[in-house]
Amino acid sequence: MLRRARVAAEAAIQGFTFNALSSRLFELMALIEETASQGLEARVAAFLLRRSKGETEIAMTQEQIARHLSTSREVISRVLRGLAARRLIETTQGRITLLDSSGLGLLTK
Repeated sequence: MLRRARVAAEAAIQGFTFNALSSRLFELMALIEETASQGLEARVAAFLLRRSKGETEIAMTQEQIARHLSTSREVISRVLRGLAARRLIETTQGRITLLDSSGLGLLTK
């Protein structure tokens, strides 16, 4: 009870909590829309672009990607091999390098 009263009294805590929950809700809505409307290759491409945050390397395993996208590691492995064959990405153990971000972006449309 004391914690609730403290949170209710602190505008900064309320604002932070609201922003954090709003951000997570937006991400969840985007994931649901993406899952319903895109194939797995497009979902993987979109995930890699989001996760890279403008960088060229992502430190993630296939298992981690599979868990994020609610699929199996084997399926992710197959999709990543296809993207690598088209020279859009390069994979090493626990790391993915984006070679052609614009090409990945085209897959998401």
